Amino acid sequence: EDEELLWRAPFDLIVDLAVGREAWVKAKQSKLLNRHGEFLAITLDKPLVEVHNLRQAFTAFGPMQWRMLWTRLWPFTPRYTWLGDGLEIKPGRLAEVARLVDDGMKIVLDP
Repeated sequence: EDEELLWRAPFDLIVDLAVGREAWVKAKQSKLLNRHGEFLAITLDKPLVEVHNLRQAFTAFGPMQWRMLWTRLWPFTPRYTWLGDGLEIKPGRLAEVARLVDDGMKIVLDP
């Protein structure tokens, strides 16, 4: 069923839990997101990052911050959002997800 749903692109939302920048590039190039869709990244561009100084911090986080800014300003591309605390469960988050599923949200897993 997941493969059948993949062919119903473009999607309104893609959540990246593990891949990083390459997933954003692939989603954009293959038009998996509609123009007003959102790409929600929970992971960094690179999975393992060491930050010991300002230059390393800018190198690690700067591209994602820039991507978030320009995708909000440019109306012809899906939005990119990076949540550094995305896996932190806050009060009400699970209830909101359950409501979306109850309202008919389809979840597709990429194997």
